[in-house]
Amino acid sequence: MKPIGPVKSPAKAWQAGYRLAASLAQEDYLAPARDPGQRAGPNMTGYVTEGWSDLFLCAGGATAALSGLIFVGLSVNIRTVLEIDKRDGQNFLTGRALEAFAALLIVLVISIVALTPGISRGVLAAFVLINAVGSGTSPGRVLYVSCGREALSTVMLLRLSAAIALTLTLLAAGITLAVGHGGGLYWLPAAFVIAITVAAVNAWVILVEVLR
Repeated sequence: MKPIGPVKSPAKAWQAGYRLAASLAQEDYLAPARDPGQRAGPNMTGYVTEGWSDLFLCAGGATAALSGLIFVGLSVNIRTVLEIDKRDGQNFLTGRALEAFAALLIVLVISIVALTPGISRGVLAAFVLINAVGSGTSPGRVLYVSCGREALSTVMLLRLSAAIALTLTLLAAGITLAVGHGGGLYWLPAAFVIAITVAAVNAWVILVEVLR
């Protein structure tokens, strides 16, 4: 009785199995090693800039648009702004514009530096801390402007709270990024939202409120 279908010899079957095993081993060797607990996809953490480029690009674009809006507001209402400052005896509106520009500049420069290819964690942390110290001048300026008054108004309290919150979130981002735990870059979205909110409110005041 003849066998049904061709039957390979043991030598040929062994050679085919050897080729298949060698091919699979080569593919496994060339594939990049991955931690068993690591999820598929980009390795995004709060301590490396990989995966954060979209946030920094979005923040940079928003700050550029708001900066242009403030420039337009100042150029259109510059006479009214200066008259109000002269009447109140202090740089109330021009100071608001300065605070807005400072907040936007902080967001912009942090975004630009963070997008630098290959930047180390220590350098970025130091740069964020430098900007945090610089942002601390805004609360000091608000206190200086209101020092001649008996009590802080609601508007001044809100401005002071926002300025302090921006400084604290930047400090938290810089410190935790430097030490490697505690949040790191995850503090930056909060700082960016505070800065952009401060700039947007000041832009509204310079554009609209001065004309009322």
